[in-house]
Amino acid sequence: PEAADVHFAQSPVLGDRVVIARRTDGLVLAYAPDLQREVWRHVCPADHDTRHTGALSEQTYVFAAGKIVRALDARSGKLLWEWSAGDAVIYANPAVADGRVFVGSWSGTFVALDLRSGREMWSHAQQFKYGHTSPVVVDGNVVMGDRGGHVRCFDPKNGRVRWEERFGATGLSTPGHAPGRLLLGFGRSAAQWDLKTGRELQPLIGTGSNAFGSPTMVGKNFYFGNLDGHLYAHDAKKGELLWQFRVPGFVEVQGRRGAQGGRGAKGRRRPHAALDFVHTGTRIFASTSNGLYCLVQDPEKRGKRPFGVTIKPD
Repeated sequence: PEAADVHFAQSPVLGDRVVIARRTDGLVLAYAPDLQREVWRHVCPADHDTRHTGALSEQTYVFAAGKIVRALDARSGKLLWEWSAGDAVIYANPAVADGRVFVGSWSGTFVALDLRSGREMWSHAQQFKYGHTSPVVVDGNVVMGDRGGHVRCFDPKNGRVRWEERFGATGLSTPGHAPGRLLLGFGRSAAQWDLKTGRELQPLIGTGSNAFGSPTMVGKNFYFGNLDGHLYAHDAKKGELLWQFRVPGFVEVQGRRGAQGGRGAKGRRRPHAALDFVHTGTRIFASTSNGLYCLVQDPEKRGKRPFGVTIKPD
């Protein structure tokens, strides 16, 4: 690709002495903490999904590259091992915990690999594909959602399915978590599920289309970004909308191809998406498809703003 088309994927991975970043041209780059010196680089083909950076544990950096998972020494960039998913593409970020790497593929297979050797420790196969939803490890559980509308909770040691529930949509956010519960966004809903049983906790929150952006609980409030162009804040117990931040502007989408292969004269517009965010307790830093925003006022205190207000940037 041209240099202008190359960009970094998601957030970098932070190690003791390096910052590891991944680019859309296939390069994995490690920098000194001040970003002034390149420590090492690893070259991968550029024709695979590079939206996810990877994971780091015990000085081993692990990432998915097309149909393979690779592990590098975080200090030197040396290739330690490689595992192949066969003909299936891996679209999500691997999760790493307790000496294991967890990854799901487009074939519908979910596996655990040994962090040191890449050896397959267990495997679970089912009929639906694993797509862009990444697995999470929380409180001794591995949780993963598939494209068939199911969430599964695995025992990380042996792959036994502790519970399985249906959420009823194709896409699922990467699960967030709070004490004893999972936080999920899917379809036009966001929900809290009991981590031990898989039961949905009430109330179910109705929202705009595709609530995929980092479901998070801070204090008594439930936050998530949405592809409909908003960052939402709800009261976690009552489910009521506290406020919503609207990302300004729209993205021009080209029209569909006609019968002769040409595109329609008129394009479509869609809102800029609210993607990832960090809540520090006093400020919210929101990453969107239209830039980075910082919300510094406290919109959750009664008297300052009415509940349910839409916040727009100045």
